[in-house]
Amino acid sequence: MSYDLSRTLFSIGDRKFSCGEFLEALKFYGIYGGWCERILRGGALEKKAADLQKEIDLTVLAEMTSEFRYSQKLLTSEEFGGWLDSIGLEMGDYESYLKRTYWQEELEDLEVEVTESEVDDRKFFSEVYFSGSFKGLLSSWQQRLLAWRDCKEEDFPEIAELEENFKEYKKTVLKYFDKEMWLTCHRNDFAAVEIEYLSGKKTDLKSLRGTHKSFKECSFSGDLELRGVQSFYRDLPDEFQENLETVTPGETFGPFEFNEEYVLGRLISKQLPGIDDEEIIEELEGEFCLEVWKTLQVKYVS
Repeated sequence: MSYDLSRTLFSIGDRKFSCGEFLEALKFYGIYGGWCERILRGGALEKKAADLQKEIDLTVLAEMTSEFRYSQKLLTSEEFGGWLDSIGLEMGDYESYLKRTYWQEELEDLEVEVTESEVDDRKFFSEVYFSGSFKGLLSSWQQRLLAWRDCKEEDFPEIAELEENFKEYKKTVLKYFDKEMWLTCHRNDFAAVEIEYLSGKKTDLKSLRGTHKSFKECSFSGDLELRGVQSFYRDLPDEFQENLETVTPGETFGPFEFNEEYVLGRLISKQLPGIDDEEIIEELEGEFCLEVWKTLQVKYVS
């Protein structure tokens, strides 16, 4: 069954944009080919697995499905079926994607000959939807269309002209970016933190709260596991962020429940970003632009 490329994805004013136009945009930006390679390799690995008489672990498939449905907030079979219908796909498409993905992970290091060279549209849209990448890909294309509509009244042009306008529009938008204000508002989010933590029984960890002993030494003296993390503050799990709010370097925090176990942590270091930190400023510029796109989306997209 072929995929309906005439299906409308969204409208800007009276102008409707279809799946077929989205596909052409991905081809223009060089994104399409990489996805096709992934699909073709997955199919080849699935055939190889059959030749080797390997069997799928149905428990793993069930876990993959549960994780996907939870991430998409499709908690009931009715919600999942309704969503599939809304994107023009069926349960069989999802099952095919699941098998390809399973064998890509299971046979990741296996060399396999890819004999097919073309990907049908239905498999392509299955891959981008079920991998969770569709919204990001669509947003990138949509931003270019919104930039055009916000500054020009004429009809939407070819993709190349759309791209040139987008570059100029983004330059204009960034003239209004106040990096000092944004850095002040988000300084803690982008703090580089290094922590170590012990995981184990709550009773064992409680007795170590406030200790000045090294966690490495503590891990040897009990049934505790030691781990270390280096990350931006905002990328830490919520449980860690909540417990780190008032902690200074050298202090312990917790114990608290995390992933069905208890954790006691120590903040080793915390470095706040400065105005000359180009990597952080670039991140903030991206977040500023994202707020602009969200505003334009509400204004123009239906």
